[in-house]
Amino acid sequence: MDADAFAISQLTREIVEIINNDTLIKQVVRNESEMIGLLIYSLQCLFNMISNSKNNNFENLLQNKYLPCSMRHYNNIECLKENLRVQANHIFQKIDFENISIAYMLRAENDFMKIFDKQTNWKSNALNTIKNMGHLNIIRNKWKSIYNDLNVYSRCKLSK
Repeated sequence: MDADAFAISQLTREIVEIINNDTLIKQVVRNESEMIGLLIYSLQCLFNMISNSKNNNFENLLQNKYLPCSMRHYNNIECLKENLRVQANHIFQKIDFENISIAYMLRAENDFMKIFDKQTNWKSNALNTIKNMGHLNIIRNKWKSIYNDLNVYSRCKLSK
């Protein structure tokens, strides 16, 4: 999860830089909402491609080495939301993050199913993820308990 959070933090930094300074992309992408939406779309597609029934198993969740893909994905979306709020609050305040997330995740699902002629379990995975989100609190509490120990060795600022 730490690697995912770090990657999302870096992606957020890059997307903010593009939104603020890239005049060429502004000729193609209309606004901040669309830019954030395209990032969410790409994350959804990525997790669709790496997801399978084995890595979306919610059984023995706390004993597994890795989180199920769908839970990792939603955690990454939450990381993106938090990073935008902290790194670029001026952008975050202008957009409707929840509606953008839902719209672009659904769009990615529909495109993925058409392109690959596959049905995904996205809706059931989403429901399982939401049902199991309480486990993220356990993970967050664990992170808080080891934060100070890890911070001593970190070369980059760790997320609180």
